[in-house]
Amino acid sequence: MSGKKIFGNRIKTLRTESGLTQDDLSEIVNVQPNHISRIENGHSFCSYEVLEGFAKAFDLQIKDLFDFEQDFLKDIDIENETIKMIRNQPRKNKRLFYRIIRLLK
Repeated sequence: MSGKKIFGNRIKTLRTESGLTQDDLSEIVNVQPNHISRIENGHSFCSYEVLEGFAKAFDLQIKDLFDFEQDFLKDIDIENETIKMIRNQPRKNKRLFYRIIRLLK
């Protein structure tokens, strides 16, 4: 998935969790609603001023707009993704993962 698409998904998630429509967000950020749509769909990015507007609209710091991990973890099966990641590692790393997991028990 492209960086623009990942960022767009993050903005859409923040917008919907805030109960805002694209029209609402566009008024807050002072851009056209179709620009919000293009950002959310990963077709375009935004200026620094728009990033500032997003941060203000969601009561976040700009850096927090790029915290994709929390959205990503909502959409995946963590157990299966972890198994896939370990499966693709060299044997020495698999041993290390095993030891780490054993320590967590």
